[in-house]
Amino acid sequence: MNVVRGGFDAVDRDARATATLLDRCAASGDSVVRVWRPPKHVAFGRRDATRDGYADVREHVSDAGYAVRERAVGGRAVVHTGTTVSIAWIAPAAERRFAIPERYDRLRSWVQGALRGTHAEVSEGEPPNSWCPGDHSLMIDGKVCGVAQRVTTDCALTAAILIVQDVAEIARLTSRIYDGLDLSFDPATVDGVRDHDATLSPKTVISRLESEIRHNDDRGKHVSEVIDP
Repeated sequence: MNVVRGGFDAVDRDARATATLLDRCAASGDSVVRVWRPPKHVAFGRRDATRDGYADVREHVSDAGYAVRERAVGGRAVVHTGTTVSIAWIAPAAERRFAIPERYDRLRSWVQGALRGTHAEVSEGEPPNSWCPGDHSLMIDGKVCGVAQRVTTDCALTAAILIVQDVAEIARLTSRIYDGLDLSFDPATVDGVRDHDATLSPKTVISRLESEIRHNDDRGKHVSEVIDP
């Protein structure tokens, strides 16, 4: 399974990089994991775009200096400050070793393993009224990681966002967004791994994740490459 690094400043181009990996998986049947730092933007879910107040919220986000992207799937808005770390694991949907629950568990285990031995070890769960609430989150004092999954005919995409730093900024903007969409949110639930271990940066977190994924995969060589969609 290849581990792919690299991102782009333009949000649309960065999203196309993951789409390219999905196409490669569908054509070849090979699994791949992308670990990277997405550009500064807010990713809205499909349900967000149908709520009253969405147009005003989009305008506020743009005025705050953030690009806007609408995901093709559900979930709630997620703020990327340019220091968050994302993981996208793309695998053949028919791969017998992993069904939907096992894919969630495996991705979470990579994050847990990458942070093991630091002062930012995570556990499963999330506080009430967290950002982009879900059943497969990871937390320290507050939520640091959200995990989601999308399955197509050919491939399964299991993805995570991990907050490293900029907790106050993420909490502030998320609060404004969720208030504007009339969604429950407690800004105190936002947490970041660097708040618990000052040695952790986006670069070191990505390196630890890559090492953890390589250490735990049992299917041959791993090739790191820069994506060019």
